[in-house]
Amino acid sequence: MLAPSGKKDAVVYLSKKYNSGVNRCCKVLNISRSSIYYTSKLDDAEIISKLEETVRKHPNRRFENYYHRIRRESHKWAWSRMLRVYRAMGLVRRQKGSRWLPEAMRKPLVQPKILNEVWSMDFMSDSLEDGRTFRVLNIIDDCNRECLCTQGSISYPTLRVFRRLQELKEEVGTPRYIRTDNGPEFVSKDYVN
Repeated sequence: MLAPSGKKDAVVYLSKKYNSGVNRCCKVLNISRSSIYYTSKLDDAEIISKLEETVRKHPNRRFENYYHRIRRESHKWAWSRMLRVYRAMGLVRRQKGSRWLPEAMRKPLVQPKILNEVWSMDFMSDSLEDGRTFRVLNIIDDCNRECLCTQGSISYPTLRVFRRLQELKEEVGTPRYIRTDNGPEFVSKDYVN
């Protein structure tokens, strides 16, 4: 399937090569003769300058970000029009790949030799029949794989996690390290401090 500009080029090529009229070439290619004589009246200079300015200010963004920034500045250009200009300017960025560690940087987890050296802590979640989520806090000693805590609740704020850790501190002592994943549960400012 050819774009209109490609069809126009094909008609010009055929008419020159076979020394025939535009009308006959249009019939051969099964396209409208009026589309050959049509010239676009759209002036994209303003969109181009605005996109260039936005890309200069914020170089590492994607089209969606540029589009919404420009719309917030009260320019009401259509999404499809801006996307066409964005692509024509060659600003399309390739998709980022997933961030996996290379094999050389991956290290196996070392099992500690003594109790209370390393604990692993994570949440498991499921949903109840009425649609509410149910979360279970699991804390495991990595030396003997003993489950120190399995406590469930519908909501698990940071302060409740701290309270449970304080109870474990009184029961079995404190570990040297607590191993967690980078999930949103452990990104609280209180947790880091």
